[in-house]
Amino acid sequence: MQKKRICFLLVCLFLTGCSSSKTELPVENTEENQARLEINKIQLPLEPDCSVGSYFVDGDMVYYSIYMPVGDYGANPDIKFDDSMETEIRSFDTQSATEKLLYKYHAGYQVDVNDMGICNEKLYWLDSAGTEDEWFRVVAISPDESEDVEILFTSKDISESCTMITPETDGENIYFYAEDDGTVSICEYAQGELKTVQENVYVNSPYEHLSKWNDTYATTFKTDDGYEIVTIDEDENYSDHETVSDVSELQMNDDYMTYLSDPYNYRNEVNVIRKEDHGVEQIKTDRFFNYGLLGNYLIFNKSDHITAYDLLSGEETELLKAEQDSFEWMFRRGETLCTKNGNEIYVISIE
Repeated sequence: MQKKRICFLLVCLFLTGCSSSKTELPVENTEENQARLEINKIQLPLEPDCSVGSYFVDGDMVYYSIYMPVGDYGANPDIKFDDSMETEIRSFDTQSATEKLLYKYHAGYQVDVNDMGICNEKLYWLDSAGTEDEWFRVVAISPDESEDVEILFTSKDISESCTMITPETDGENIYFYAEDDGTVSICEYAQGELKTVQENVYVNSPYEHLSKWNDTYATTFKTDDGYEIVTIDEDENYSDHETVSDVSELQMNDDYMTYLSDPYNYRNEVNVIRKEDHGVEQIKTDRFFNYGLLGNYLIFNKSDHITAYDLLSGEETELLKAEQDSFEWMFRRGETLCTKNGNEIYVISIE
């Protein structure tokens, strides 16, 4: 494998109270492929000792939860939780440098917020502020209006044994894997209704992010010969792609399907299925934390740095180095990948 460094064209936008910088990475491949990777670094205007929880980047807007400092209970056990410590949901416009408080909890404790997204022009997220017999709930607000949260559904609407999900969205539907007493299904929330799309699918962990591309799901069935990778379209038609010995972190786009076959060991290989001819290739690299499929690139999060492997040229390029300890889990949102280092958000996209 060849490795090379690409000179960055850096465009810095200095904004009041924060900064946003973009880096364009030219790709020198065939004439058919003139794509550029672009990295956008977003620094949010945070108060001292605050930290960013969940976040979602939608164009120039960033939506995020804020955890306020609650003090050191070990050093001072008499500290009492008060309103200033409640979890907040905020938005930030990177063009106008305008921050807005969208919602503030009044739960009496720090509420965990996860898996934000925009669906049907509403901001949704998963939280832990439900009743005692609810493991979680998925709630939503309109970013342009000040209002209380709308509860879309809770764990009880799925099953009593479903303790957690990792919801994704295509902008119109919310979808996810859900486990019910050991059985995993693909579920979808659409037009105010929760439904099961497919039962008895195989997934290495029910907390994996479900891959969907152009109204088609990519998932796996367990068979006598191994694990069969399939796609399911909006009319519930199936297409078989490959039978493999094990599979996790399955991802898909127009040209490729990618997956890990040994997720618990060294994690230095990704298997790539080319849809055009069903050819399978194994890409090896240094050990990575997680990866994302972006166009014809495999983006590897290697904790202290991030690289891009070009599936057309076979070249791997270093994109980013961590300014603080390590990059957090990298999320795929359509044709973008997002990760966080400290309180700084990095968005990797194709120009």
